[in-house]
Amino acid sequence: MPKVAVPPHIVKVAQKLADAGFESVVVGGSVRDSLIGRPAKDWDLATNATPEQVAAVFPQTKATTRFGTALVAGAR
Repeated sequence: MPKVAVPPHIVKVAQKLADAGFESVVVGGSVRDSLIGRPAKDWDLATNATPEQVAAVFPQTKATTRFGTALVAGAR
């Protein structure tokens, strides 16, 4: 199976979630683009943490309850 080179700042986000007791996986168009040789523009993680829990781990997060998502800003 091909491997996807996940940027270090995304690995750090996943590790920080893991350190807080949550699971996460890289998903979406960034995985597809990487597999077909296109540059990935943004990276998405699916996690068992709620948006509010993500916001507690990352204070700079914008959590939305409408779609159940959280944007971790400045994760680099």
